[in-house]
Amino acid sequence: MNKMGLAIGIMAVIVIMSLVFVISPPSEIASSASQGIGERVQTQDVVESTMSGIEKPRGTISVYELLNEYGFNQEVQLYGKVSTFGMLLCPCFELSSEGETVQVWYDLMDGQSAVSMEGIKNGDWVVVRGEYKESKQFWAKEITKQDKYDVEFTSLEACQTACVNYGYETGDGLWPSEAEPYFVLIGDLKIEQSKHCGNDGQCYCYCHSIPIAPETPDTSSSH
Repeated sequence: MNKMGLAIGIMAVIVIMSLVFVISPPSEIASSASQGIGERVQTQDVVESTMSGIEKPRGTISVYELLNEYGFNQEVQLYGKVSTFGMLLCPCFELSSEGETVQVWYDLMDGQSAVSMEGIKNGDWVVVRGEYKESKQFWAKEITKQDKYDVEFTSLEACQTACVNYGYETGDGLWPSEAEPYFVLIGDLKIEQSKHCGNDGQCYCYCHSIPIAPETPDTSSSH
C-alpha cells in the first residue's frame, strides 16, 4: 500500500506540473517577468533622463555617461541631482542623472582644496567640474547650482514639462517685468508666430508653484 500511495503522489505532482506549464508556458512567464522589470527600469530612466532630454546644460555629461564612457582622472563637467547632502559620514553627497549615481567629494581630497557648498541643498540640480576616481567616487573642483539652464525652449508645453519635472506646479512664458520675485527662470522661450513670446527673445521660461490659500476655519458650529 505504501508503494502504491507513493506512486499516486508522484503521478499527482506530475499532473499538476503539466497543468502549470500548459496554462503558463515558461517562455510566457519569463517574458512577463522581464516585461515588468523593463517597465520599472524604463520608467526610472524617463524620470532621471528628463533633464538631459529637455535641459541638459551644454558641455556637460550625465552620471550614466561618466560611468560607461569615460575613464579615471579625466576632468569633465558632470550634471545631476543632489541627494544625501549632510547625511553621510563624509564631506560628500550623491549625484544622480540618467539612472546612475556617484558620490561627489567636496573636501578631504588629497592635493585639492575644499569646494564651497554654500546655497546648495538636496534636490538641487548642479554641474560639478572635477575628476572621476574609482568606486563611483568623483572629486569636485567646482560646483555650480543650476538656477538658469543654458537652454532655449520652443514651446510653452516644453517649458511647463521642464518645470513640473523640477517639482514646480507649472511653467509660464513671461517677460521679466511680468514675473514675480519668487519665480525661477530656467531658460529662454521663443515661440514662432507668438505675439507675446516671439523670436525677438523677450520671453523666458519661469517655474513656480501656485499659491494655495489657507483654509478658513469653520466656525459655524462653534456656537
